[in-house]
Amino acid sequence: MLTLEITESALLFYEEAKENIEELRNLGIGISIDDFGVGYSSLSMIKDIRMDELKIDQTFLNDALENRRVYSLLKTIIKIGKILNAKVVVEGVETAGQLEILIKKGVYGQGFFYSHALPAEEFEEWYLKYYTKTT
Repeated sequence: MLTLEITESALLFYEEAKENIEELRNLGIGISIDDFGVGYSSLSMIKDIRMDELKIDQTFLNDALENRRVYSLLKTIIKIGKILNAKVVVEGVETAGQLEILIKKGVYGQGFFYSHALPAEEFEEWYLKYYTKTT
């Protein structure tokens, strides 16, 4: 139930951290590559990493509705994540139109469309309001 997010730029030091990352995975801790698509993006950086989740940076989602080229890049990165059997999460969801793109692609979204960051107590209230259990 615990996932460790590793920023894409930290992957520059992957070789030094490789054994530690594998040990964490063996303990059942998930590995998420965060902010994928900005900074030091390179397919060679993710080819050797067994990741559980690929989080795509919000810059791709922000322009995807207006720019076909950006939309094509977003679709391609989503496909790469799925081919690598990773849960794909796109950051920065702020509009219903953006969410619709993600639903059509069968991926998860994260962003202010759902809620701003909340203190623990407020999160619990928010969660119970929208995700009450049915018995």
